[in-house]
Amino acid sequence: MITKIKQLFNSSRFEQLTQLALEQNHWFTLHSIEFAKNAIISQFLDETKVNIFCSKRGITNTPRNKDIGVVCAGNIPFVGFGDMFYALISGCRVKLKPSSKDPLMHIFDELAEVEIVESIDNFTNIDAILIMGSDSTCQLIESKYPNTPILSRGSMHSIAILDGTENKNELNELTKDMLLHSSMGCRSVTELFVPTEYNFTNLASALSQSKIELPKPWKECYNYQKALRTLKGEEFIDCEHSILTPHKTGQLAVFSYKYYSNTEQIDIQQVQHIATKENFGTAQCPSIEQFANKENVIDFIYSL
Repeated sequence: MITKIKQLFNSSRFEQLTQLALEQNHWFTLHSIEFAKNAIISQFLDETKVNIFCSKRGITNTPRNKDIGVVCAGNIPFVGFGDMFYALISGCRVKLKPSSKDPLMHIFDELAEVEIVESIDNFTNIDAILIMGSDSTCQLIESKYPNTPILSRGSMHSIAILDGTENKNELNELTKDMLLHSSMGCRSVTELFVPTEYNFTNLASALSQSKIELPKPWKECYNYQKALRTLKGEEFIDCEHSILTPHKTGQLAVFSYKYYSNTEQIDIQQVQHIATKENFGTAQCPSIEQFANKENVIDFIYSL
């Protein structure tokens, strides 16, 4: 299966689906698609890593005669791949519901164990459902299939904790955690925690000089948010294509920050990933060992 997926990523059909994704979802960029693909290849399609992962958990290739429904979000490329992969290596068949915003997932219909379905209404005769998306999506599917085991992972966010001693290279890596995939997805860092009297000059410079390709809608959001905050007289730091603000926000192109005097005061509930200078730049490249929302998908599947 691993070899087959690698072949799919290098096929002409993948190139066609990439172009379709760029046309259908203007938040996607060629860079974000390539990065997501390479992250999958390096973490999920490395046979040594997969063998170690399976050995630790007693996973075998024995078919389990189970059908698993996988619901994909479409905010970043290939959301849902992990759930599909865990189900497949556990010997299950997969009914895959891609998001209309991410046609890239259709490449996996060439796997014999995967069936693409166009609607969650097609989740008939299945043994369980894996969902990772918004809270409203999770609630909708849970209400629709009350008698089906469901592993539901709703909204989370990621944060960065800085101590003020970060060097230029470390801050450059942090900007990847913030800007890749247009700050979408639960692993994107959108909130910063900084020590009292923190000097934002170097971070603002790293953000403004970032080489990450940002899509046109991002730039439109930045221009709007900058104009709005200027008119309101709100405090913010202009990073040329992004804004840093002390005000809590869920707006794209805007990152919030809070001061801390003790890191133990930082609330890490509903936090998917914590970025520090020891791991800056890795947020969007989770390993096969890092389950979304810390929910062990393998244990869930083996409990069926």
